Amino acid sequence: MKNIRWTFLLVSVLIVIGIGFYYIFMNHMPQYAEKGVLDFHRVEWPENGYIELNVEWEFYYGDFIEPGKFNEKSTRYIKVPGIWSRDVEGETYPVKGFGTYRLRLVNIPKESEAALKKTSIRNASRLYVNGELLAEDGRVSETRKGSIPGNQPELVFFRVSEGEAEIVIHAAN
Repeated sequence: MKNIRWTFLLVSVLIVIGIGFYYIFMNHMPQYAEKGVLDFHRVEWPENGYIELNVEWEFYYGDFIEPGKFNEKSTRYIKVPGIWSRDVEGETYPVKGFGTYRLRLVNIPKESEAALKKTSIRNASRLYVNGELLAEDGRVSETRKGSIPGNQPELVFFRVSEGEAEIVIHAAN
């Protein structure tokens, strides 16, 4: 009975230490994108790998903004992936609605073929790269009645030029 208690205590302590190391490691991962800009001076363009876009994106709740037509003064930021009910500044939004996400890629070191994997954007979305509509899942609308759900994973391919690129997502739920 005494051995079981010591074993349980030892396992519990090891689990707590493991969780602590995990959070310390996660909090010290390099931030290569902030305020809606992924700067390739801070990260190498992978030859045979990928870059997760799980970073801070620009966010415009209640507005479908067309690529290339952004007004910087009303910019908010939101962590992706996640729900849009609260942005990084603490502003809250209704869970149901529509909005625009934007991520700018800057200092791209060379012209490259690229792919973007969309996993889950609830419930309908349009995905643009450099103003070109590359994927549409369901139908986005400013009203619930006009929206048609669609939430299928998708892989799109495109070419990025040396310099800059813009990814814009319209989402509605």
